[in-house]
Amino acid sequence: MIKDSRKQDGSAHIFIVVILVVAIVGALGFVVWKNFLAPKDTLTTATVSQDEEKPAEETGCESDVVEANGIFCSEEIGVQFQVPSIFKGKFEKAENYDIFEGKMENNDGTSAGKSLEFYKAVITSGQETLSLSVAKEPLRSGYSSIGHSLQRTYFNATTSNLNLVNGPTNEYDSVADTMKTTGGWSEGESVPSFDVSGTKIYYGQIGDAGVLEDGYLMVVNQNLVVIKLKHAYIPGDNPRIEYESSFTALTNYLRHIKVLE
Repeated sequence: MIKDSRKQDGSAHIFIVVILVVAIVGALGFVVWKNFLAPKDTLTTATVSQDEEKPAEETGCESDVVEANGIFCSEEIGVQFQVPSIFKGKFEKAENYDIFEGKMENNDGTSAGKSLEFYKAVITSGQETLSLSVAKEPLRSGYSSIGHSLQRTYFNATTSNLNLVNGPTNEYDSVADTMKTTGGWSEGESVPSFDVSGTKIYYGQIGDAGVLEDGYLMVVNQNLVVIKLKHAYIPGDNPRIEYESSFTALTNYLRHIKVLE
């Protein structure tokens, strides 16, 4: 019996067509999944754009301008770094503030005069205030204005360490109606820090009712440099998105800070 070769050729053609259709459908399905259905990395409100994460071009310090084109640069303070765009063109020289020094046991410290240089940018919107300040202080041991985890911090000029403070413990004896004090003043855990080209930058954070504050402390040219970003708002209101992103941006920028010697 002779088989019809035309039927075999037709079946082969149909098989090839089916394979091509399946391949095309599979390829289109992958493209659709990759471009429309696959999960994507999204930016949160506390994340700066890719361009903002890059350090700005260095412009050099100008004698009569402390901040220009988004770059804070001060030879007197000894640092140059990019600032969040919301503060561009808003820095002004501010009045120097009181500083203190002393042993850890002296909780209040004694007067050490005034800060040496102080610049500040302030933005007010309704009942919200955002400020960024940069200051130079004399190198000394004493309680720092940088807080962390709602605790006070102490800077040791001999070791250049910034630590939380362990204080004595007071226990009340209800039977004897007396207060018993145990322990003493000592350095606790180190405040978190990161290193930029050999300069250690301590980074303290405070989050309390109505206040968010990031503080940075470093030793530059045998002085203390203190940088603070503070957001004060009415509790219950959501902080504005640009305020939240400014905190993230400042930390990123200070990882590219340049120390001017």
